[in-house]
Amino acid sequence: MNLLDNWITGQDFEHTHKDIKEFIAQKGVEFLSEFIRKKSNEWKDAKIQIGIFGESGSGKSTFLNTFRGLKRGDKGFADQGYKGNSTKKATTYTMKDNPNITFTDGVGCGTIKYERGSEYIKSLEIEKFDFVLLMSNKNFSQDDAWFAKEIRIMGKPLFFVRTKFDEILRSARVDGINGENIHEEIVTVCAENIKDSGIPTISTFIISNYDTTVGDFDKLMGEIFKTLPQTKREALLYSLPALSHQVIKEKK
Repeated sequence: MNLLDNWITGQDFEHTHKDIKEFIAQKGVEFLSEFIRKKSNEWKDAKIQIGIFGESGSGKSTFLNTFRGLKRGDKGFADQGYKGNSTKKATTYTMKDNPNITFTDGVGCGTIKYERGSEYIKSLEIEKFDFVLLMSNKNFSQDDAWFAKEIRIMGKPLFFVRTKFDEILRSARVDGINGENIHEEIVTVCAENIKDSGIPTISTFIISNYDTTVGDFDKLMGEIFKTLPQTKREALLYSLPALSHQVIKEKK
């Protein structure tokens, strides 16, 4: 029964117990181990679609590369817009070793070509995403606020990600500022901006796109895992590189 014990540990117990009882009632215990093996591999067929939005220069491409464990020259590497305005149209990427996990790097609103409005939102096909990341390298803008409200109306899980925390810390050190309180100050400012925008509470995470040990990358991953149902959570977890302590812990 070791196989059964190990598998149930990683699954929702009530659902698993029900499936096993129904299988035994129909076919007995003879093929139970094969049934368990099949169920434990369901994650391989799970499809996950992730939407990543924000203004040009917010660090979306860098985040995508880090999240998928890719370096420049690797297949599927997302070009980083050092000159700004790199995302001129939505681009789809996949996880390195799992094509069932897709990312859409969407064009942020607020540009001449992509103004706020129902047509813009309709073009994004938000309904297909399992969750949405709204990324910015500065405070919560009016465009961010409008976008967040629209996503919340649709009932989609939404995370606000403030990027480039490593750059902020470097600048603080150059200016002789103690960086210990900077994270808390940024979180407070973001929370105030969100509140002033009239948006219900949004989970806010301050991260570095290059160094996952800096800021809230672990917390972000933990909340993402909570958002997904069991099979999709397993699919994402097993497909991720060892990005952070949280990912390694979950993998273990």
